[in-house]
Amino acid sequence: MARSTERRRPWPILRAIAVLLCLSLGLAPRAPAEDGALRVYEAVLDRYAAAIQPLTLTRTWSFLLWILAANPLLFGIPTPVPIPYSCAATASVTGLHFDIIPAAVSVSGSASGTVCGLPYTSRLQSNVAVSVDPASRRLTLRPTGAMTVSGRVRILGIDVAAPFGSVSVVPSLSAISVPLAAVPFELDTPAGPRTLELVMHNHQLSLHGGYLEIKADAFVR
Repeated sequence: MARSTERRRPWPILRAIAVLLCLSLGLAPRAPAEDGALRVYEAVLDRYAAAIQPLTLTRTWSFLLWILAANPLLFGIPTPVPIPYSCAATASVTGLHFDIIPAAVSVSGSASGTVCGLPYTSRLQSNVAVSVDPASRRLTLRPTGAMTVSGRVRILGIDVAAPFGSVSVVPSLSAISVPLAAVPFELDTPAGPRTLELVMHNHQLSLHGGYLEIKADAFVR
């Protein structure tokens, strides 16, 4: 029976959050937009995902290989014989890309690695839940499930599945949270420069081809 020990490389979440924060602030309007809308494009989400890649897993995998060997007790008739086997298996997730269409949001990528030194590749995909929290004024994107790795290799002529039931990017990508809080801007007045804030309420989220759009009631305070 196969068993494995797993080691995950610490994912640079703080670096990715810093990247997303800079990107989201770069998208934020510096003055009241004509239609009070904020758009988050696929490219922004892809840059965030790039900051936390590669997502890697390493396992030491122990299993039994059954091979046919001549059995002297059965007049040389080939008989299945179990052979204990142990080797390293790796998985690395790269190329994560968000796809936004009016009906849904999804994320896809590639997994590649080795099992006992033999290479494999696999495509990955998951739907993404998108929501706006009115209390914290944040846009949150969260993959709804693990991404199944289906890579296979041949060891001693036997087809073996990569020992990863799934590679979940949820622990990393669940951190995608775009602040929709007040945006400060400066206005010149007869009394000198004055700092004001653009505040949005009653957020309305909609999906479009290639981007998310958030409309809201905006006012200056």
